[in-house]
Amino acid sequence: RNTALHTFVVNELFDVVTYMIQEAERFKQVIDYTIRDFEGKNILVLAAKIRHENMALYILARALKQVNFNINDADKDGMTVLHYACAFGMPRLAEQLIQCGASMTVVNKKQRTP
Repeated sequence: RNTALHTFVVNELFDVVTYMIQEAERFKQVIDYTIRDFEGKNILVLAAKIRHENMALYILARALKQVNFNINDADKDGMTVLHYACAFGMPRLAEQLIQCGASMTVVNKKQRTP
């Protein structure tokens, strides 16, 4: 299912995404960063897939605070955020993911690692 955040991410509305997350934090509301869209992507995976490195880094920093967030979560094609960061040339995101414990050995459905 798509949330408002999924829609704002896919439309590359970084200012709106940051505003929504900041307001949620200000009012002590919890954002569930694990919710997936119809392609099985959470908003972090989605931000990486659309090649928006700054948005993905922003979301990553907040998502890591969530106890049940899995940095190695994959979409229906088995692609993790690290897969997308490596495939689309986002070195800052890839480095941050690895520093935060992302697996470099997880394989996607095509049996490829990041």
